[in-house]
Amino acid sequence: MKFSVLMPVYFKEKTKYLDESIKSIIEQTLKPNQIVIIKDGKFPAELNKVIEKYKSKYNNLIDIYEFEKNVGIAKALNKGLSICKYEYIARMDSDDVCKNDRFEKQMNYLQKNTELDILGGIIEEYDEGMNKLLSKREVPKKEENIKLNIKKENPFNHSTVIFKKETILKLGGYKNIKLEDYDLWARMVINNCKMENLNEILVKNRTGITMYKKHSGIKYVKDIIEIENKLYEYKLINKGEYAINLIKRIPLALCPVQLKRFIYPFIRRF
Repeated sequence: MKFSVLMPVYFKEKTKYLDESIKSIIEQTLKPNQIVIIKDGKFPAELNKVIEKYKSKYNNLIDIYEFEKNVGIAKALNKGLSICKYEYIARMDSDDVCKNDRFEKQMNYLQKNTELDILGGIIEEYDEGMNKLLSKREVPKKEENIKLNIKKENPFNHSTVIFKKETILKLGGYKNIKLEDYDLWARMVINNCKMENLNEILVKNRTGITMYKKHSGIKYVKDIIEIENKLYEYKLINKGEYAINLIKRIPLALCPVQLKRFIYPFIRRF
């Protein structure tokens, strides 16, 4: 079973992070058949050097598309979907690091469970230097638990998933909202897609202050309200569940970043 890896890269990404991320894909025990890199915005020379280093060595493996201006992750991902050649697409973020047997574990499982539309797994969350393990984000394993869990939180770690290209395209791809992955999983649930998570750590996720800031403030409150509106629109939650979710989420989004770093590992979140 052949598969593509889809990685959107923000033009302000750090070169070290991108280098480590691509390296972790290349050095897998089961190598992908295609790596699609979407450059979201005009890249500085330093970032281009990282990509060119791998492209020159693995020219037939890596396909690159560049947007002249930053278009956002949803549009970047949808462009990437159109470039991916194979039935299965593995998502990867440009600042995360794959466990070296991630793809082998997932593709072996998918080969035995071909009915699955999406398969994810667990992430380990580290500081920005990838030196200190901060926490582990568990996710529900079986479909029935995923469908219950989605009412309260994101049931997949986006950077761990492998999904069927055809399924995602039939659903219209990613929508242009901030929590685009959560919205996609919600649409997969209401369309009765087959889904599971492995009880395996697949990716090392870079968190730290940058991530805490991203999940803070009035802008993030608007993102929370937007996804809750979608869950309600899709009839996955009722008015009472909608209200409870907002009561739980909004105070956390508004709490100081320095406080968030201590409580974040112990809470359920998007």
